Amino acid sequence: MGHFYRFRRCSALLGEWKELDTQTIFFAEPNSLNDPMEGYRDILWKGDFVVWINLFKNYLFCLERVFCLYKIGGDDFEIKDENIPVFSGVDDLPTLSYKKRFLKISNAFISHKVVIRMANELAKRKYPVRRDELIFHLTYLQFIALNIIDEINDEFGLGRLFDSAAFDSFSAAEEAIIKLLDEGLITNVDYVVEHNEGGAEIIDALMKKRYAMQMEMGILRKVDGSLKNATHNKDMIFLDFNRRYLSQLEHLLFPKWYTACFMTECKDSAVWGHYGDNHAGVCLIFESEEINGFDNISLNHAVGLGMDGEIYEFSPCQFHPVDYISGVVAVDFFSMLGRLPIPKLNAEWYTFKKERSVCSREMNANAAAWREKYWASFINDITRKTHHWAYENEYRVIIFDGLIDYSSPKKRALKYNFSSLKGLIFGMNTKAEDKISIVQIIKDKCRENNINDFKFYQAYYDPKTKCIEHGSLGSLDDFVQADRI
Repeated sequence: MGHFYRFRRCSALLGEWKELDTQTIFFAEPNSLNDPMEGYRDILWKGDFVVWINLFKNYLFCLERVFCLYKIGGDDFEIKDENIPVFSGVDDLPTLSYKKRFLKISNAFISHKVVIRMANELAKRKYPVRRDELIFHLTYLQFIALNIIDEINDEFGLGRLFDSAAFDSFSAAEEAIIKLLDEGLITNVDYVVEHNEGGAEIIDALMKKRYAMQMEMGILRKVDGSLKNATHNKDMIFLDFNRRYLSQLEHLLFPKWYTACFMTECKDSAVWGHYGDNHAGVCLIFESEEINGFDNISLNHAVGLGMDGEIYEFSPCQFHPVDYISGVVAVDFFSMLGRLPIPKLNAEWYTFKKERSVCSREMNANAAAWREKYWASFINDITRKTHHWAYENEYRVIIFDGLIDYSSPKKRALKYNFSSLKGLIFGMNTKAEDKISIVQIIKDKCRENNINDFKFYQAYYDPKTKCIEHGSLGSLDDFVQADRI
């Protein structure tokens, strides 16, 4: 057993959420945490022709859907990232006519000479593709895809969206990518990496520069007016779709996760400042339960689904230490597609014209071992921070979407046993009225739960240690236990 500290604002403990009275721990989304790198993954794309051509098919499917939404609705509603259907495929289309039209679009796209050539050259390359490079490649494929989509839509009586000037731009873009491929855009990468000191860094820097130039050109086109009648939805499709597509594509890897943050130290003034509401908050002291050598806390959360809905029960949740040394770890995209059922994964990502991808061998050979490796990778990725945050000494308890959707904040307030809360520390600036409210709640809780060892402390600055220390408030302890003596 060990002690873990959790800093909270008094408004969270006493305000709308009443975390102290309800004995709940709130689990936050990564984007609400204070490190903008939370949840960042260094994703690598490296695989055979099968997975590359299927990636391009998925890209086309998503682009066509967004294009269709814009063609139908214009700017009457905002096209959002959630409208990019990375989880869907042809079988999910609503009508037979839509399926027929899209299959013709898809067949024309994946048989295009540039698409085939790019998939082949990427499959043969040893050095993996990173995010910026993939966006660069997709930008050229986007011109080809939009051209095909618009032409076939016209064949099906849906009319054209682009004029002749746009088709001239599409032709110019196709000629440009062919020229770049002829010059070794993809194939020369391995040579640069293998024959130059720091070759990998050179390639990464080059790809970042190319992506930045594409982004700059898009911005300049909008600013100088050459991107005519620009709107939010047009910008989304023509300027920002590829970046946003890759952001959505990441959801195929791991589930959405949420965390409650704890620490093993409570002496750092910066921590009190950042997380303890400028020392006006409270630090809760939890005692863990050791299970198989790991620290856990018992929380009441959904463990399954029954006839009447979600089934809740108290079960142990592990404290995971944050690694400040290893930094961000690379993730192999094509081997970590864990959000799709295996049959769908095999059909839509690992098979093309009856050929099975080598990227699926580990999963199909031993699904249980692959799943174990997958979940270990998931936890490792979300418990890493750069060394700049090491002063926090953070541990995390983690929940994630699965059978249960935790997107609603109310579902992410999980109840703990009051016996797990061993004490609390008032900050140096905690208001007297907040202290009074907290003491009364704790007094009632101790009586209800037959607890006689709860401890109150007061934080103070120690000039000798130059840290925030805390001293016992014995009189409060005695007051809380007075009616039980």
